[in-house]
Amino acid sequence: MQHPWNFRLKTAMAIVSLLGLGTPTIAQDECVGREQLRASSAEFRKDVIEVTNGVFVAVGYSASNVTLIQGRDGSIIVDTSANPVDARAIVEASGDRMARPVRAIIYTHNHPDHSGGAKVFAGSDQPEIYSDQTLVDAKPEFGRGPRGGDAFGTKLPDEHDGCYPTPRTSGRSGTGTHET
Repeated sequence: MQHPWNFRLKTAMAIVSLLGLGTPTIAQDECVGREQLRASSAEFRKDVIEVTNGVFVAVGYSASNVTLIQGRDGSIIVDTSANPVDARAIVEASGDRMARPVRAIIYTHNHPDHSGGAKVFAGSDQPEIYSDQTLVDAKPEFGRGPRGGDAFGTKLPDEHDGCYPTPRTSGRSGTGTHET
């Protein structure tokens, strides 16, 4: 016996074919929201911005921002990026604005895009760690939760410029193929 959804799908495909509506194809030159994506990319380009005297924010290097606070005897880091690769890029871009030793790392919350680069920022400095007790007590799969790059699209391939074309009907009937 066929499942009802399987029967409905086959019926819908037959109707589309009989009416000559064709199958969807991908138009290379069309993308809903392309300009908005480009504007967002420009807003979050890689930069270390001075917010006020001695306070800097690294934007665009990771799925979350990293804040660097200069102190008399070292630095304080607020959130540490998603991973060591991003953290190393931020340390390099910060240059002498990040004075060693790092005295403290502050986690605003437990998402992995805020806590993955701690070892890079800490180095051998042994900073004090400040966070909610939930992050301290949690097992890794909860403490650093499943959220991160997948939520922000950072794992999408670069060749699409962050934009995937919208399907359109080709006007052909039958099963057809998708053009890429």
